[in-house]
Amino acid sequence: MSGFMVPNLQAVTDTHVILPKLFRRLVEFLRGGGSVTGFKAFMEKKAEPITILPGAHFTHFDTVLDVQGITVRMTERPENLVFNS
Repeated sequence: MSGFMVPNLQAVTDTHVILPKLFRRLVEFLRGGGSVTGFKAFMEKKAEPITILPGAHFTHFDTVLDVQGITVRMTERPENLVFNS
């Protein structure tokens, strides 16, 4: 929840332990040559459906991600998320 710095692909693959779904999306994005500053827009285009519990709030994965500079963090705890895809 506190976030982690992503200056490059190596930080994701060799340094941080993160949610597998987030790991896969970051690797996919960074392999394309972009900097993490464009990651949120990349995820918005994907529009991957999730459900936030409790209360069954239906939304997309990008809505629980925050990118500030090169820091990426989730705004919801992983145990509160159900990935619908």
